Amino acid sequence: SMNYYMWDDAWHNSSFANPNIKLYVGAMAGTGAGNPSSYVAPDFFARELKELQGNYSESFGGAMMWDMSWAYGATPNYAANAKQALMSGSRCGSGSS
Repeated sequence: SMNYYMWDDAWHNSSFANPNIKLYVGAMAGTGAGNPSSYVAPDFFARELKELQGNYSESFGGAMMWDMSWAYGATPNYAANAKQALMSGSRCGSGSS
């Protein structure tokens, strides 16, 4: 199965139609949003996002979550936790929501 590192390697070593391709990291935002064994805790997801954002700034596009009702309804807020991690990095938006 593919992971982020393999996609990034393929991106750098292939000729894509769009050279500005960005990869997004997805996560299930709650244990009830899908298979509970696929869920990762918000703090783990945030750490992974920061690491990928820092190490793969050319290809890293951001985060996606399934689904947003879980992301905003969770305590802690899964979406806000991911946003905070990304905003503390160097290449993610202007700081406004």
